[in-house]
Amino acid sequence: MRHLTKILGFLLITPLVHLPAAAQNGEQLFKQTCSACHQMGRRLVGPDLTGVTERRTKEWIHAFVKSSQTVIKSGDADAVALSTEFNGMIMPDQSLSAGDVDQ
Repeated sequence: MRHLTKILGFLLITPLVHLPAAAQNGEQLFKQTCSACHQMGRRLVGPDLTGVTERRTKEWIHAFVKSSQTVIKSGDADAVALSTEFNGMIMPDQSLSAGDVDQ
């Protein structure tokens, strides 16, 4: 039983210790670039990003992160609604690569 407890403990802790590099990089990028305005699970200055990849396409997210104002000015209904909901608060353009945004 003691041996089984050690194995179970190892299996539970190992995924937390050995996060893939992309996940670690993505978390760091989020903290440095996004977390001042966005959180997961609650609104801050900008919208809660929980489930954003289920609500928006990858292409939409990439375009909005690159230049939110371009997407808003294009008349995109979702972008205009977000702008209205957040009283016209402008999200600064981000110079992240598509790979960085995906992380």
